[in-house]
Amino acid sequence: MGATLPELTSGQGWLNVLRARDQFVQQLAAYDRIGQFDAVTIMHGAGSDSPTYAADLRALVTKLGEAGARQINVMVPCGTSQRGDFASTQATIEAFRDRGVAPMRLVAPLYACPRSGLVNPTPEAVTMLAELDALCAADPSWLPPMAFLARRTGNIIDVDFEVMAGFSLLPSAPVTLGLTYSGAAITTAGVVDDPLTGLMTRLRITLTTAAAGTLRYAFGPAAADGNMRDNWSVMSRTGQPLYRHALPFQFEVS
Repeated sequence: MGATLPELTSGQGWLNVLRARDQFVQQLAAYDRIGQFDAVTIMHGAGSDSPTYAADLRALVTKLGEAGARQINVMVPCGTSQRGDFASTQATIEAFRDRGVAPMRLVAPLYACPRSGLVNPTPEAVTMLAELDALCAADPSWLPPMAFLARRTGNIIDVDFEVMAGFSLLPSAPVTLGLTYSGAAITTAGVVDDPLTGLMTRLRITLTTAAAGTLRYAFGPAAADGNMRDNWSVMSRTGQPLYRHALPFQFEVS
């Protein structure tokens, strides 16, 4: 708790990680069971912003993999319930894109969870995050919706998403919740099919006028909480449904 990413890859921080691994294995040995370093979860806050954040996260994930972890689950930090513009938030997504063969998975963005105040998830939200983490650990193909490309044609912007296989985007109403564009006002936004795949994984945004600008989702103190998600859901033990919410994004649209 409270350690920076570099502190976990060397010195006492790394020794603590290995000690925790070995203690789990020893506890199972008492029951004649063979312990396995199965999954590790990293839940980190936005306060650790640094120019090397993505590289530091990749280094920790790589080292955990080399130490025997089958999978490393990462919660995407947002710091508050409304902001995805912290460097650590975007760097976490960047680290996932550049993970190579490292067994890294993104569990969920923290901004979608109910909070007591701006920083701390509520006890119910922590339970729901733990449930999402367990489901992610059980399914190596787990992926919250992640935007990878935005293109404008006239006053139409298409945003393409990578969505977990077998699922599609299912934004809640109003679809524009959490979306902002600097070049013009957004009049409508909705999911359409990708013409290449035929899957409902493309967000189509209509502007009041054709203009270049910056498109953001769940990004910045002025933006409302994002509500885009895929059509997967299960019931939490808290009595609330679990969702895979879309990750924050920012694109410069010409």
